[in-house]
Amino acid sequence: MKTEKKRWQQKIADFWFAAVTTRRKLTISLLLIVLVIGVLGLGQLQIDDSYEAMFVDDDPIVQDQERFEEVFDEENMNFILVENENGVFTEETMSYLSRVTIELEEQVPFIEEVVSLANIETLETVNDSLETRELVGPEIPATETELAEIEETVMNSKGSIRDLVSDDGQASGIIITTRDTPDSVYAEIEGQFDPLGQGETREEVILAEDIQLESDDGLTEIEEPRMLIAPAIYAILSDHTQEDISATAAGLDIVFFESEKLIVEEFGTVGVLAFLASALLMLIIFKSFRALGSSLLVIIIGVVILFGAQGWLGVPINIQSLLVMILVMVISVGYSIHFINHFFYKLRQTGKRLQAVRYAFNESTWAIFFTALTTMIGFLSFLVVPITPIRAVGLTCAAAAIVTYVLVMVVIPLVFLPGKDKEVDETKKSRESFFERFISSWSDVVTTHIKPIIALSIILILVLTYGVFQISITSDTTEMMGDEIDYVRNARYIGERLGFLYTYDLLIELPEEGMGQQSDVLLPLNQFQEEIEDSAGTAGVNSLANLLREINMIMNDNNPEYYTVPEDDQLISQYLLLYEMSGGEGLESVVDFGYENLRMSVQINDTADETLNNIREIEERGNQYFSDDIEISKVGELAMALRSMDLLGSGQINSIAIAIIVIGLIMILILKNLKMGLISVIPVALSVLSIMGVMGLTDMNLDLVTIMISPMVIGIAIDDTVHYFLHYKEEFTRTGSYREANRKTFKKIARALISTSVVLMIGFGILSLVRFQAYTNMGILAVLGIFVALAANLIVAPALLTFLKPLGSESVTLTPERD
Repeated sequence: MKTEKKRWQQKIADFWFAAVTTRRKLTISLLLIVLVIGVLGLGQLQIDDSYEAMFVDDDPIVQDQERFEEVFDEENMNFILVENENGVFTEETMSYLSRVTIELEEQVPFIEEVVSLANIETLETVNDSLETRELVGPEIPATETELAEIEETVMNSKGSIRDLVSDDGQASGIIITTRDTPDSVYAEIEGQFDPLGQGETREEVILAEDIQLESDDGLTEIEEPRMLIAPAIYAILSDHTQEDISATAAGLDIVFFESEKLIVEEFGTVGVLAFLASALLMLIIFKSFRALGSSLLVIIIGVVILFGAQGWLGVPINIQSLLVMILVMVISVGYSIHFINHFFYKLRQTGKRLQAVRYAFNESTWAIFFTALTTMIGFLSFLVVPITPIRAVGLTCAAAAIVTYVLVMVVIPLVFLPGKDKEVDETKKSRESFFERFISSWSDVVTTHIKPIIALSIILILVLTYGVFQISITSDTTEMMGDEIDYVRNARYIGERLGFLYTYDLLIELPEEGMGQQSDVLLPLNQFQEEIEDSAGTAGVNSLANLLREINMIMNDNNPEYYTVPEDDQLISQYLLLYEMSGGEGLESVVDFGYENLRMSVQINDTADETLNNIREIEERGNQYFSDDIEISKVGELAMALRSMDLLGSGQINSIAIAIIVIGLIMILILKNLKMGLISVIPVALSVLSIMGVMGLTDMNLDLVTIMISPMVIGIAIDDTVHYFLHYKEEFTRTGSYREANRKTFKKIARALISTSVVLMIGFGILSLVRFQAYTNMGILAVLGIFVALAANLIVAPALLTFLKPLGSESVTLTPERD
């Protein structure tokens, strides 16, 4: 006879059942109240997909960035690539650059600076004095001679002006620098204004002239003002469309806008598809509209509660939050299947609806609780990854497991209780179905071919282990988006044509004011810069050394031999004074007012491993040139991306290890058997190994999205493992035979195991339809992991249990079956 539940477990189940079934009106009222609160919270949701939101406050990169922004304003770089087959140095192109540059300066919100050939300054000497002048001037040159002079100046330049033109002379860049935006601004617009819904013309977007920083009558508050920048750039380019000239935009503000737009679009698409798939599956599996309606209610209420809570708590959502929606849908259906499967099993036997609900409740209360608990632990392992969005998703998904469990145990009984009892068909009651006959035969095959199964498993493990060591890590947003996104293609194209698109900064902090003018600092700075310029992937470097090189060459009749930093402190001070007197505006971007902090901006043209490794080691390389009291820190979004990549690698290992160890301990406690508990971890471990091995073998990157797959699958895949091992132990206690225990376990729960796995695979498989490449990868890998976990539960686990005999010797003394 089946071992009875502990009395306290049974009491809790009975109390909960009575509370739900005898106080239906109160239960429904409480559900409605929670639902309304959740709906109101949805209106408070905010999106934040910035790099700054990724790190915990005490992370070193955050502290370095804060120090940098105290000295040099935070700047976001955007680029416009202007192309003309007839060349850049034509009246048509120069006129276009001039018009667009002026309008960008005047119309784009939060502009710090716009630099193009139309307004860039050059240095020259007049009577031994240094002067600055605009390359083009107020009047666009019209003669071939004037244009040829400009071309010669640009193409022969050694300064930043050369970076604005492609080598073939057919493309030129406009660099747009924006400053940090306030939390909100105000404009004379409709209260329901949506920054993502802005169009592509001036009449449809908010421009700089429309914005006020303080509230006033008739004004509406606009949150996330940074979202206004990209549409303004698009509108200006749209207004200046010309047949022979093309313009392509990319950059930090643009990717911020495009990524948030993508989140909203994909949330809707994935949500609808997952919802429809869940509905169809429930109808196919149970052929019952009650099953369909109850599981969809659980999904709707669960999503509203979780995202509503995030809204009330002020926790922003991001692209990773898409996982929460999918998770709620698939585990809602998965948990529902187990409950409803028990309900129909008992209803076919007795025909009594109340008895069937009570039976399903008793069978599900603790079994589903343990699956929810292990799922929660799998997601809580995200907390060891020191990246804020990953932690937030981990907490939300952990909460989703418990919320979904509670909803399943409340909503489904409420839906299935009303109605008439049914007549019992005695012929069907005792007849074995085709599936039961098939799964019995399959059980016999598995338990009689143990050695081949173990041998094949070992070979597979070795191949996948090799793949694990081939995994690459990335935190590049464009890599994560993939080539299906227009912005990504544009960004890469601009990088190819101009030679760079990514930048990072080095903050060099000196111990005393004025040291930034001394040769014993500037000469090492120059040497350090030259090493960086020779490094793989570096497209250009800008620092105080550049400026001094250029001034020194100009003051010596443009002789290239003098393109170096002077060794005389007095001469350096004189050059800098001359530059300031000439009206030059480049100093403030490379050194602070007191010459105590230097800034070096580095442009790179690729994110190859060699390039990234060079950047990782940049501080150590810099320390070789400077004294110990000078501190070097890399900052900026690329530096943050590198930091997140390093955290992803260690975080992945830690989260997987913690999840498996903790879940293994819980399984040992649940099963009260050390050997069986350890064996129960094997299906999960095989699932994780298959995910990581295939990632390495197929060149799928580990990134901010795919890092969540393995811990997620651990939490989800263990659900079926819990059900299988609990029932297996019960059946062995009853039959005393390993093979018979497996046969009866398969007959009892294999349908539910397969059904829930299919639901999970379809639910996560929908992610492969998303345009966001990282989520496409996640969908494919999640399907693989869930399939491997199912196969391990139906093949590897039975073989190991039969071979290792963790429950002791067999004693084939059968006892009567329990209903």
